[in-house]
Amino acid sequence: MKNIKYSLFVLVCLSFTSCLNTSERKTDLQNLGLKGNVKSIIEKKYEAVMKFGEISKGDIEENYSLYSDSGYAFIYNFNRDANLKDIVNYSYYGDMDSKRIMKYDENKNCVENVKYDSEGKSEEKIVSNFDENNKCLQTIFYNSNGSMDYKYHFIYGDEGYCKKMFVYSSHGSLDCHYDHKYYNNNNLFETTKFSSNGSKKRLTTFKYNELNNCTEYSTVAYNDYGNQKSIAIFKYKYDRHNNWIERIEYTGDNEKVESIIERKIEYYN
Repeated sequence: MKNIKYSLFVLVCLSFTSCLNTSERKTDLQNLGLKGNVKSIIEKKYEAVMKFGEISKGDIEENYSLYSDSGYAFIYNFNRDANLKDIVNYSYYGDMDSKRIMKYDENKNCVENVKYDSEGKSEEKIVSNFDENNKCLQTIFYNSNGSMDYKYHFIYGDEGYCKKMFVYSSHGSLDCHYDHKYYNNNNLFETTKFSSNGSKKRLTTFKYNELNNCTEYSTVAYNDYGNQKSIAIFKYKYDRHNNWIERIEYTGDNEKVESIIERKIEYYN
């Protein structure tokens, strides 16, 4: 499950940095592959169980948000500019656990993202810097006391896509970096993680359907004990706007059913 959390976070992170080489910024809805005037999304994850030969929902399970926050229900709220306004995270018992609030500059780039706990105290702040073409050059994560936790630095190729992502620790030293490759339709095809000394640590490849939703990713982790492989496959159900409202996850070569994620999507009139 750790690889799944990591891979989807990298996929989402790159969707916000790897638009075409143009000053026209994509909205968050576009970057997330959402169609129509989406107002909010409620997302919950359930254990997948077999009943009478069919896949059914079991108990609710812990899930991860776009920013890898853990919780049992997430509400993504979008403004009329089609950008994320906030993300509310709920506990197993239905209480609000945390809330992220986004702030934008005059070009509608998200320059600040603050996570608050249930009492309204700041837990984390994410600050991003953009160039004149609205490309994110650097993202810094700060902890609750204001000190830097870690930093992402993005390098772009001639086509306008993020080809390298460097991750620095709180002390400023290089922790690791990622190399990225893309399909012709802009979707991320492959990402390779390297340690600070340049050794290869992980290779992840992605596949998509005709609606540009990720249908499969496979990961190979390289370590002293040999290569460890994992695979996850996703199958979707869609609403009339072609936004997915159910995603079933399968793992392993035998496609063992693992979980069901449900979405309830509300649209602006």
